[in-house]
Amino acid sequence: MDFLELEAPIKARLEAGVGESVKVFTAPDLDGVAAGNRPAPAVDLLYRGYRPKDGNAAGGFAVIEQTWWTVIAVRNRRHVASGNAARAEAGPIAGAVIKSLLGWAPTGAKAMAIAPAPQAGYDAGYFYLPIAWTTQLNVRTDACASS
Repeated sequence: MDFLELEAPIKARLEAGVGESVKVFTAPDLDGVAAGNRPAPAVDLLYRGYRPKDGNAAGGFAVIEQTWWTVIAVRNRRHVASGNAARAEAGPIAGAVIKSLLGWAPTGAKAMAIAPAPQAGYDAGYFYLPIAWTTQLNVRTDACASS
């Protein structure tokens, strides 16, 4: 089992949903990219952890809820003080992300559900708008505790 196996199908779903003009990146894609040189507009897909939901350790079974963030990144320096231009550019991309993922179930997982996310932010001319998602995986193993 690959614990992060959902990354590839989620990325593919986002790429199809946001169109060719918006790039979709995962953490390895962004490794080494300087803050001021990152491509935009883009959607960053980031694994943000898990929590056990249910299971039976002796039976080799667990339900795990994973959290994924989709962070819309745009660079727009017009109206920097208000951020209006950047928000206007990020809004339709956010809509496409939500339309792509909300209720969609990656193979082997439950439907993606929207979840609480951190605040949007500005940095070095970029506007970042995070949207958080959860999904659940059923994990089974052949290993069972012996009595």
